[in-house]
Amino acid sequence: KAIHMKLSGVPVNISGVPFQGVAEAEVDVKVDKDRSLATITVASEEPAFEGSFSSMDGDCEFDGMMFHANGLFTTVEVEQFHADANFSRNGEGDVKDFHMDIH
Repeated sequence: KAIHMKLSGVPVNISGVPFQGVAEAEVDVKVDKDRSLATITVASEEPAFEGSFSSMDGDCEFDGMMFHANGLFTTVEVEQFHADANFSRNGEGDVKDFHMDIH
């Protein structure tokens, strides 16, 4: 079944070389029988940090409740890193345990 989810203002815990801490995320996930794609834009004011994550084709899983994707994270300074992102949703649809590891 096809799933399309867009969320704004979601807190994400980020661990990695360019940033450590909590940022705010804009999430766009599209899944259908042939393709899955996730785009996650993150920003933090203190310390200042901004960038975006794009999943690799075929390496994004989302069943409506559990999400996992591997991909590339690009900072606004155009530095690129491998990254993975994971979250789950509770019964009300709220995102919980949202983590992004940037390597």
